[in-house]
Amino acid sequence: MDNYLIMHHNDYPDLHVHSAMSYPDGPIILRLSRNRPNNNSCYDPILYLRLVYDNVTVNYINFTFEIPDYNFCIYGGKDLIRIFPLNKDLDNGLNEGFFLVSYLQKTDGELYQENGLIVDWKGQVHSQLILSFVGITQTDISELGKAVVNTNPQNGFMWVNRIKKDTLQWTNLTSPDKDGNVNVKGNTKMTNIPEGHKFEIFPTLDGGYGFITVGKNPNVTESQPKIPPELLVVPSWIVNVIFIRPYTGEITQPSLIYSRVALAIDMNIELCDNMYDSPGLMCIISIQPNADVINYVKIGFLSNGSTKEPTKLEIDTNAYSVDRIYSLYNGGYVASVRLKDTLPITSTGIIYYSKGNLFREWDCPRIVGNLIVPQGTFPNNTFWMFSDGGYNEVNETNSKSLIEDNNSGWSMMTTNIQRLAMPFDKGYNNLNVNTTLPEIGETINLGTTLFSITYYKPVVTSVGNISIYQYDIGTGQLILKQSYSANTPFALLSQDKKTLTLSALNSTFNNPGKNYTVVIDDNAVKDLSFEEPLLGISPNLWIFSTESVPQRHNSQEHALVRLMGDASFNFKDLSDTQKSKFVQSLLSELAQCVPVPPSRLYTNTRFQWDPDVDSKQILLKFKILPGKNEQDLSAENIINSLDNMIKYKDISPISHSIHTAMLDSNYGFVLKKSVWDRYGFSLFAIGATLLLLGVLAMLSYKKDDDGNSFVSFKVLLIALDFVLDFAFVVKHSRDVYILYFPSLLAFIIPLGFNTIITFFILIRELSNNKAFYTWFRTYHNVAAIFTFCSIVDVESLTMINSKLADLAAFDAPIHSSTETWILITCIWNFIIEDTPQLVIQILYIFLSVNYEIIPFLNLISASLLWICILCGRSYHLFLYYQKRRRNRLENFVVEYTNLNNAGGINNRNGNDREVFVNNGATEIRSVEYVLSPHLEEISPATIRPPSWWLNTGTEYQQHNPRSVTPNNGVTDDVNNVGGEKQNVTKTNYQLLERRSSLYNGVYIDENEIGVAGPSTIYNRSGGGGSTSYETNNNNSNGHEDANKNGSMNYSGYERIFNNDRTSQDFGNGR
Repeated sequence: MDNYLIMHHNDYPDLHVHSAMSYPDGPIILRLSRNRPNNNSCYDPILYLRLVYDNVTVNYINFTFEIPDYNFCIYGGKDLIRIFPLNKDLDNGLNEGFFLVSYLQKTDGELYQENGLIVDWKGQVHSQLILSFVGITQTDISELGKAVVNTNPQNGFMWVNRIKKDTLQWTNLTSPDKDGNVNVKGNTKMTNIPEGHKFEIFPTLDGGYGFITVGKNPNVTESQPKIPPELLVVPSWIVNVIFIRPYTGEITQPSLIYSRVALAIDMNIELCDNMYDSPGLMCIISIQPNADVINYVKIGFLSNGSTKEPTKLEIDTNAYSVDRIYSLYNGGYVASVRLKDTLPITSTGIIYYSKGNLFREWDCPRIVGNLIVPQGTFPNNTFWMFSDGGYNEVNETNSKSLIEDNNSGWSMMTTNIQRLAMPFDKGYNNLNVNTTLPEIGETINLGTTLFSITYYKPVVTSVGNISIYQYDIGTGQLILKQSYSANTPFALLSQDKKTLTLSALNSTFNNPGKNYTVVIDDNAVKDLSFEEPLLGISPNLWIFSTESVPQRHNSQEHALVRLMGDASFNFKDLSDTQKSKFVQSLLSELAQCVPVPPSRLYTNTRFQWDPDVDSKQILLKFKILPGKNEQDLSAENIINSLDNMIKYKDISPISHSIHTAMLDSNYGFVLKKSVWDRYGFSLFAIGATLLLLGVLAMLSYKKDDDGNSFVSFKVLLIALDFVLDFAFVVKHSRDVYILYFPSLLAFIIPLGFNTIITFFILIRELSNNKAFYTWFRTYHNVAAIFTFCSIVDVESLTMINSKLADLAAFDAPIHSSTETWILITCIWNFIIEDTPQLVIQILYIFLSVNYEIIPFLNLISASLLWICILCGRSYHLFLYYQKRRRNRLENFVVEYTNLNNAGGINNRNGNDREVFVNNGATEIRSVEYVLSPHLEEISPATIRPPSWWLNTGTEYQQHNPRSVTPNNGVTDDVNNVGGEKQNVTKTNYQLLERRSSLYNGVYIDENEIGVAGPSTIYNRSGGGGSTSYETNNNNSNGHEDANKNGSMNYSGYERIFNNDRTSQDFGNGR
């Protein structure tokens, strides 16, 4: 049955197949060359490279680096230029990778410098390495080194070369990173081997390396007497193995794994590899006992140096000449051979079972006439080979053959070799795996957190990783979702040790309708019996998908992340441009982890320090935009996925990127809720309480005209604001770095200022005001409380004379000048404390990224206090100017002409100057004099002022009592002390007085009495006597005020219009 594919490719003229090297599962790097004219041992000094995929796609590698010409010549029958495939770039979906090009550079001495170039699949050279120094000749190039790639290419490679006949030098190097940089892991080490021994190095499944050496026993010399073969005891040929352990680099002592007592002409290492159908390792050794016979022996051994029974391969060396032997992942071997005794030379392949017995020749035509056939195998049992030109099929007696028909271009032929262990191969290219859950091609639910793998034989967990990728079949892109060692609590073995149950993060299978692949590293498990590492599962084999669930999109969301401590300080010290690059790189890496397009996320350089941790760590805010269709992940899904990955960043892709690795796993990716969403009930309770207090204060204010209840409300608000200011400074002042010192100064400076003013006022009052001193001693507890409160804000002192609830404890007798000091201090507090703190809170909103309840409440309290102070100070300023104007008009002397007493009636001259006391005048109006009717004598009465009057401190201003008589008029009675309601009436005249909101004085005429203002009251006269006026005949600027505090001088003038529309001036000097 035909089971092969041939692809012919036309390339540049005269190019020939030179060599080919493959990645473990493809693609293949093909090197072409062109012979130099008249020089068959050298080639054009150009490296022609092609990248050939298993689907026969060919990409040209544009390699332009200039390598010295002498490297393009053959030395000792071998090339000086070697190409070694290294690793693929998993982040780019295995569509990009790197390979190493080694060449020689002459030095000043006899040695050559062996250099290496790290090249990507486009031909760009990313870095240059000095690999070693070697000495070569035209016939001896044994010191040339070679690269041996780890079984997991992401773990790097080893460079090995023979610097002396008995010394091997080897160096561990990392795999190229995404920028193509390679670093040396540890120091260069040396291993001694017997002189003349051949060696081979190969990677082991545990991540280490094995050295195989084969040669004559150094303990047997040719000078010893010859012994018949049947009597020989000491082996003449030995095969040793040395292991380089992974991670530690420990070098084991040589272990003898095979010895041959019988003599032989030569022994060579044909193949060393891991065994894929059973635990352990193996090497195939060719033994040439004589010139005509070559035997092939398979040596099985374990990583501890113990051996298995050797097996002879049934290769008919009389019919075939073996070019190379290859291991098959599905068991067995294939030998690329040439038929003997046939011309032209014909090549074919022979398949053997694992035990060495013959299976058959492969299902592929024989190749006739081409000596250069680079070839290799893939893990899926695909065998590939390259040759020059094209082919025509020729039917022979027993088989088909391919004969070269032209010399242009090159051809690639692939054939799928029959799987010898078919019943055990379930599609994982691993004969140890029985079943998996989910199975290949199955559909699982979103958010699935458990899956499993079952082996044929009992196993134990080891250090190899188990990784899950989101897989794009179209592009081949692999996006890591999680990865952890099998030797962790995330992987649990069943009781029979055959089933390994694996845990998946909630964020792993988060994308609906997407494909996923599970990758099991080599040495994730070991065989329980032999404790040998087992083969894993390669990418793109164990593939399954998630169900398609439409996503609901709401509004955009915000979330927070926190940087680690060191990363926070590094970020703080970056320039604005560097900060912008950092957050954009972080955004791209986070988007890749989900994965979502980077346009779904938005951030900026705004940050704050997290107040909830003792160490200084920075918070960054991200905005997550809603998707555009049902297939896009919802913002909620994105936040939950990132939160889960960051919290488990040790096993998620978060730790695999530079910037996301700096995120704090103790914080996560936290949904940012509004203050109301987080503290809605508390805010409602606080708001209701403040509203209730405000309403009670307003009601109290309407009930008591002095507004003292409002003072208590404001003092309570001041205390609350201070507590919140203190909490903000302690808890949140460092959140935004540029607000820290302003916050601190706006808190400390007013505190010191108020402390100084408070003690100044108290000392002043206690020293100069005996009444206050008496009150202070009586109510020392109240005084102490509000003294402490006034340190916060001096305005708290207004409580002690607020007459709250008519309690004497709140009726401290303080000087009016003290009230002025308090007022001025409050104005300064408004400037240096209240306004800056409000500005800081407003700036905090715009500069912070996580708004908490304390700054929110502080903003509310600062705003309310600022508004209250502004309105209150504006109102008090209005009252102050009202009072100042009233005081300027208070107790002034009014001189006017008595228009109603013309002709000297009642002993008064119409041109006499009349005087009356006008207390508290606030407005100048025309004065109306109304004739008083004859009334009966009435009893004394008291008229109480209504609540809307301004002066409500006392019922009447206290002054000397006055008497009213028909002959003497109004006179002061210095012997009687009391208010005007104590007037002594010597006749049947009773004076009634009321205080107006506009005027505070009574005007008495002989026959009329009137009060200036909106209303008029009358003096009631009961007889024919006359009334005289209280007069001041000294024409001075002052007079005896009704207030007992003494006289007051006023400057200014008032114009009073009389009934004839004439006026009289009064004021200074009148």
